[in-house]
Amino acid sequence: MTRIFSTILLQHGIPHDPYFGRIIYEPSSVEVVHYWIRLRDGLMVDYRARMWLGDSQDVPHGVFRAEDYEQVRYEGQSIELLPLSDNLFRVLVKL
Repeated sequence: MTRIFSTILLQHGIPHDPYFGRIIYEPSSVEVVHYWIRLRDGLMVDYRARMWLGDSQDVPHGVFRAEDYEQVRYEGQSIELLPLSDNLFRVLVKL
């Protein structure tokens, strides 16, 4: 999912930084390896946190400000992600 969104952002010339690391859900001490995107204005893009941490309103989903979710901590480093090829992009997003 992170590569799909990173490819879209690149196609539209939107500066962003893909990250790899872990997210930690404090109430239950659940910790998972994870990828996400940080936009240059500080917003985060993450559409998979709830898949791993549960479908709670305390867990972010979509585009959000990390400080709005005090119970979830993101730890990691920015990485370089190559954009998806046109064919793979079409298959993954069903175009």
